[in-house]
Amino acid sequence: MKSTEDDGIARDSEAKKDFPVTTNSGYASFIDESRERIDEIDVQLIELIKKRQEISGSIQLHRLESGGNKSDTSRENDVLGTYRKGLGDKRGAALAMKILEMCRI
Repeated sequence: MKSTEDDGIARDSEAKKDFPVTTNSGYASFIDESRERIDEIDVQLIELIKKRQEISGSIQLHRLESGGNKSDTSRENDVLGTYRKGLGDKRGAALAMKILEMCRI
């Protein structure tokens, strides 16, 4: 069943081509290996978010020291657009907003 909303999630036939169906005997192994891959990705995501926080904080401090505002609404809208395009309108925007919040000083 294909989602009618552009939410960035693979459905049925899309998911099947990336993740083969396994037999019951291979099920536990498939799950364990997939979870290990997810854990590795989570570690990478955390490191990237930490780097983003550091860079974003530096930009905000520089703007404040220069007499400007801490945030740039136009730039934040660009970031929202990037995430919407890459992950779908609803989920992409939600993730972008959370990341933007996490990166504010």
